[in-house]
Amino acid sequence: MPYYDFDTEQFKNTDLNNYYYYSQGVSPDELIKITEICDKLELTDLSKEVEGELYRKSRVGYLEFTEENEWIYETLLKKVYEANDEMGWNFQIEGIIDLIEYCEFHDMSGYHAWHSDLEEGQHRKISVSLILSTIEEYEGGKSQLFIPPSYVDVPNDINNLIIYPSFIPNRTLPVTSGVKRVLNLWVSGKPFS
Repeated sequence: MPYYDFDTEQFKNTDLNNYYYYSQGVSPDELIKITEICDKLELTDLSKEVEGELYRKSRVGYLEFTEENEWIYETLLKKVYEANDEMGWNFQIEGIIDLIEYCEFHDMSGYHAWHSDLEEGQHRKISVSLILSTIEEYEGGKSQLFIPPSYVDVPNDINNLIIYPSFIPNRTLPVTSGVKRVLNLWVSGKPFS
């Protein structure tokens, strides 16, 4: 097998099994506007079972790419480019294919089992979650990422913005009371090669 010599310095700061985090994902005014837009969405029940076991239970709506919503896409995409650079991922990202998903996990039912966001599309490179609920508004519902050798709890308070490679397994534990509200976005590029 041939050996190719190349500069490994460029890979030293790469951390593919980690996430990037903003404690204040958007400005307070932007957060209010996003919440108002989401409050107007028509939500549908999204329940999935796999082999007879509950896999996901949530209510979802989608933010169409309109003049009213364009700034949300642009704001979050800018944060993704920053994280992609800062973490040294250097993924070749080309834009957004999927609509932003607004998701509610309600008491005694809200849940999403371990999954990879690549399951929904091999074009997904970077996943983004913006928390829209305060930690006082719900109990349970921790968001977790599986980063070997175990899982980590990611920040779950209002306006926390979590950005991670879409291949990292993630889940939302059951919400036991209240409602957890989250905005999800996936940034796309050509499939990993």
